[in-house]
Amino acid sequence: MREYVVKTMGSIKKYPVVIIGIVAIIAVFSLTLFKKEKEIDFKQVITEVNQQRKNILESESKNDIEQYMYKVAGDKDGFTDEEIETLLQPREVKQGTISKQDALEDTEYLFKILRYVYGGYGYYGGDEVFDQVKKQVINDINTKEKLTVKDLNIIFAEKLSFITDGHMTIGRMNINRKHIQNYYCNQQIEIKKNNTGFYYIVDNKKRYIKSINSDNEVQRYLKISINESGELVHYIGLLRKEQNENIWISIEYEVDSEIKKDEIKLSKVPQKVHENLTAFEEKTIEGIPVLTCRKLDDKGEENTLKYFAESGSKLKNEKVFIIDLRGNGGGSDIWCSFWYENYTGTTPQTGKTGMKKYSKLYLYKQKSIQDINMEPFLQKYNMPRLKEEVEKYFESKNESLKKQVYDTWEIEENESKWVDNENTIFVLIDKGVASSAEGFVEQLRTLDNVMFVGSNTMGATDISDEQRMYLPNSNLFVYLGVGLDMNKYPPHFIDGKGFEPDIWLNNEGMLERVIKLCNQYNLINKID
Repeated sequence: MREYVVKTMGSIKKYPVVIIGIVAIIAVFSLTLFKKEKEIDFKQVITEVNQQRKNILESESKNDIEQYMYKVAGDKDGFTDEEIETLLQPREVKQGTISKQDALEDTEYLFKILRYVYGGYGYYGGDEVFDQVKKQVINDINTKEKLTVKDLNIIFAEKLSFITDGHMTIGRMNINRKHIQNYYCNQQIEIKKNNTGFYYIVDNKKRYIKSINSDNEVQRYLKISINESGELVHYIGLLRKEQNENIWISIEYEVDSEIKKDEIKLSKVPQKVHENLTAFEEKTIEGIPVLTCRKLDDKGEENTLKYFAESGSKLKNEKVFIIDLRGNGGGSDIWCSFWYENYTGTTPQTGKTGMKKYSKLYLYKQKSIQDINMEPFLQKYNMPRLKEEVEKYFESKNESLKKQVYDTWEIEENESKWVDNENTIFVLIDKGVASSAEGFVEQLRTLDNVMFVGSNTMGATDISDEQRMYLPNSNLFVYLGVGLDMNKYPPHFIDGKGFEPDIWLNNEGMLERVIKLCNQYNLINKID
């Protein structure tokens, strides 16, 4: 470029008009080039997202979930009525020491619960695996000179930590804590791309990235995100099984024909926390409807989820709206299905395959829930459709209990269907989105023009229909599910990792950036 400038300097006076014209062309070209480097085409991004999801949903692949069905002897070797009553009776965890004899008896009950009740028993290896783990637990108990209830809780949790189930809890310990993947990112350094490659600017110089953590595939570390102006950009981010607040990565880059390195800090994205707030609220910000759904169960006399379900009907004609699910740990799937039906006019068909294990203990618990909790629940909402769905839910369970048909499996194969949707929907998610809220994410992934923004969800979808039991001596509660669910999206089982967003973003200022993006790309007025 310098050589060209030197050579043309002497011609400036001779051809002023021509030079001015050339300068103008170069200026326009430079502005165009700058714009291309700066912007990521939102329309192209959402088109690619739509096509990827649609291809998977319309594929003919069938989930072979029955391979994980594990049958045992059922009622012949299961729990007696007296044992079931004891196991289902709520009580406080004991403190202090526990005898080895009592600890070993609780161990027998725990592994019996896993064998006869747990929906993931076959998926996680069946008798072959769990019998070996049980021997390890017994060995740890016997080698202890003095044993506390807390010690017992730790032994159970550590020995079962091979299980990725995001729901399973023993005492106060989540079993899958070693498998949880958190999102780490840096949102101070914007990564851009031109014909040479990916780069970032420091001291007005482009640093072209050669590798990240010695990996030449740098694009796998670059996440589409939104800057403070509302523009789509790339930031560096990655998922790690870490609990530290910060981690460091090494970037090898080229500048001025030299290869150098930078150490860059990535911070863990915290999840949204809600305290003493209603399950649902709706507001409008800069003309954009924003639904905030914090949980999928109303506490006390609240009935706001009824209005959440109804909001689906009101949003049909909104060109753009936002659903904020951050921090939503779940509750009941039914509210999400109602919202989806009100918005689309059809039931969600995600292609999920699921099965539930009808053990005697589970059926007794379901009957108890129906007898004690369902009437006040239905009265609170006074929704005929809700009553219909609840009665349908309990129908097969009551029939199995009445006929004493235990150790059977209920299998449900959900068809998959892609649903057209002209509106643009942004769904805000983070690591606090779990269980039924993740089920809603799965439903929304069957709609055109839905963009998920934030970080990955918790990953608590593989095992469903949880209930709580109490070990007779330590009173440690065992919280686990009887269902196994296999979603259509690879890798089919996602506990620990969760669903990934389309646009990765820290929680801080997320809503504001999404609203700025809507304005930046003229989404509200649908200007192409």
